[in-house]
Amino acid sequence: MAYGGFGDMESLRRAAQVWLLCGWRDRDFERLRAIAAPDFRYDLVGRDGEVGLDWYLGFLRTVHEAVTGLTLEIRDVIVDGDDAALYLSVGGRHTGKLFGVAARGRSGSIDAMLRIEFRARRVARQSTIVDFAALQGVLVG
Repeated sequence: MAYGGFGDMESLRRAAQVWLLCGWRDRDFERLRAIAAPDFRYDLVGRDGEVGLDWYLGFLRTVHEAVTGLTLEIRDVIVDGDDAALYLSVGGRHTGKLFGVAARGRSGSIDAMLRIEFRARRVARQSTIVDFAALQGVLVG
């Protein structure tokens, strides 16, 4: 097993958690830039096509501006080869425009699953599947 350039499965597991926490909890976008591969690609399943790092960082900024008290709970991490799969819950209060929906002040949480592919100890690709029904419930009721 290659483990994305890391020496073992646990190191890859920690790297996946660091990647996620840097963006969602810590808002450390410069560190994300350092961790991402130069050709990083992001796929939000349900959206047309993959995008690059700048789009992903803009997406994170938008979420942080629109959600107050953002919480993140990593429920499980599974490593397979160069990939880490994460199951998590994201919560908070909708206080700014998000996905074209004006703030409604509703609180809630949604579940998501991520697949993060590592190459040479850097994040090469991330795919995210979100519970869009739960997201719609939080945004519009």
